[in-house]
Amino acid sequence: IAAAVEPLAFDRIYGAWWGRNIAAGAKAAFEASVARYLAAIA
Repeated sequence: IAAAVEPLAFDRIYGAWWGRNIAAGAKAAFEASVARYLAAIA
C-alpha cells in the first residue's frame, strides 16, 4: 500500500469516523503510520 500511495500528492485524509480527518500534512502522517506499522510487525 505504501508503494502504491508514494507517488501520489496529497495533503488531506478524510477519515471514516468523526474527528479523524487530517486537514494538513497528511502525507507525512501516512508515512509515519506506515513506519509505526512496519516497526510493530518487525
